[in-house]
Amino acid sequence: MERAAALPQQTGRPQETIAVQSGFRSVDALQRAFRRERNCTPEEYRVSAHIEREGS
Repeated sequence: MERAAALPQQTGRPQETIAVQSGFRSVDALQRAFRRERNCTPEEYRVSAHIEREGS
């Protein structure tokens, strides 16, 4: 999950690529894991990380 969380912040890669590179079988599995662990989707996480970086 840590790798899956880092990739949306560090790259503009599509969720499909992030899912595969993080060991998930599908985008749905990645999204479920994010919702369970972070209470958001990978895209929501990417946007919030971008907002935080701009605010720093």
